[in-house]
Amino acid sequence: MLRDTQELIIGAGLIGLLLLVINPLNFFMPTPLVMTVLLAVALLALLFASFIWRERSGDEREAYHRLLASRAGYMSGAVVLLLGMAFQGWSGHVDSWLAGTLGVMVLAKLAAHIYNRGHR
Repeated sequence: MLRDTQELIIGAGLIGLLLLVINPLNFFMPTPLVMTVLLAVALLALLFASFIWRERSGDEREAYHRLLASRAGYMSGAVVLLLGMAFQGWSGHVDSWLAGTLGVMVLAKLAAHIYNRGHR
């Protein structure tokens, strides 16, 4: 229960900081504040990743839930990146970070599949 609460708090804080970086309300953020927020985003992302990395499943049902959560996260990220690339493509310029991030996601998934096939 405590770990779930910690994950929710860290995830909510990460999303809140990402919203600050996106700056949806167009309020002025001076450069030092932007750098501080980006540092906080990086630290919270690492902390959140540590929870995911240490996650262990106890039985087949829990392993299946982890699989579904991972699949939903991967597919959501891929769809958002593809939509971003399509939107920017219609605007005339596709940001290389979008394509690069999607490429890294696909390569990591392929590498995990190949690794898991060899270590069953």
